[in-house]
Amino acid sequence: MQTPQRSAEQWYREATRCYLENHQGCAWCGGPHRVFCKHGDNRQVYFCHVCDFQVGLDEATGKFFTVPGEDVAAGKLTMYER
Repeated sequence: MQTPQRSAEQWYREATRCYLENHQGCAWCGGPHRVFCKHGDNRQVYFCHVCDFQVGLDEATGKFFTVPGEDVAAGKLTMYER
């Protein structure tokens, strides 16, 4: 897992890179096929449905924001795992 020692803008840049290069990958937990990108209302937001990491840009103000994700390493990947 990544550490929150980055600025919101740095997390946004990393989230954009991971989304494009890792097939909707998450910059926080590192998993592929986990991130939704929503663009609307002058905002672009990346949201991971596994660790709840969020990062975005308010295009009207030019401000970045981030919400740290949770540790998902200890969790099960599917309901069939024991």
